[in-house]
Amino acid sequence: MSVEGIDHLIIAVRSVDKAIGLFSNLGFNVTPEGEHLKFKSKNTLAMLDRAYLEIAAPTARESFGESLFKHLDNQDEGFFGVAFNHNDAKAFADSTGLSYAEAEREVDTDLHKGVAKFRVAWLPDETIPHTLCFIVEHATPELVWHPELQKHKNGAEKIETLYLRNDFPEQAAANVRHKLQLPETDGNEVSMLTNSIIFLNAKDMGSKWGEAAQAAVEFSGQGKPEVKHLFDGKLVFNFLIA
Repeated sequence: MSVEGIDHLIIAVRSVDKAIGLFSNLGFNVTPEGEHLKFKSKNTLAMLDRAYLEIAAPTARESFGESLFKHLDNQDEGFFGVAFNHNDAKAFADSTGLSYAEAEREVDTDLHKGVAKFRVAWLPDETIPHTLCFIVEHATPELVWHPELQKHKNGAEKIETLYLRNDFPEQAAANVRHKLQLPETDGNEVSMLTNSIIFLNAKDMGSKWGEAAQAAVEFSGQGKPEVKHLFDGKLVFNFLIA
């Protein structure tokens, strides 16, 4: 089976506690702070249909935490990474020669209790420049998704499209399709089963989302259409009506 789509987007922040306030004010129903002990990070999640936002902060200069620290040092808070969903991360890693890891996180909330388990295949650094990319398989999806967590005041229900700035949009899209073993097509869009990525050059990105924008996320849902610029305009959220 091929990659289905974006599983989650990672947003780097310095403080999860402050991020919970920020994203709650944006109308997201976010989870309590959690911790990935193996990956040296803390996070809060905004769960959507078949995808979610992970807002993460580092806890130590090791593993995933070191990558977060480097991003915050060099690029400040904002869009950091994208995880792609696959039903067999180990098989994908074996077939492509990628590094593979397994991780878990204890979950203890009013809705979920247990140990959430994940299987990860790490994509090469150059898959998307300056962006952490990996394949993820949820071994315990029942501990990640819950209907109560998927209800948001802003009406967001689904991640439709991720827009990313790149000097060579068509080349960038072709590279991602190749790394994900998707069908070879032309153009600046990486089309997947559940959502897509569109690469835009600086001029087109600026015209659509603003000069500062490095990444933009379109959400479909039942809320009123509105655009929110985060982290000095570097990250843009656009809420659409389904």
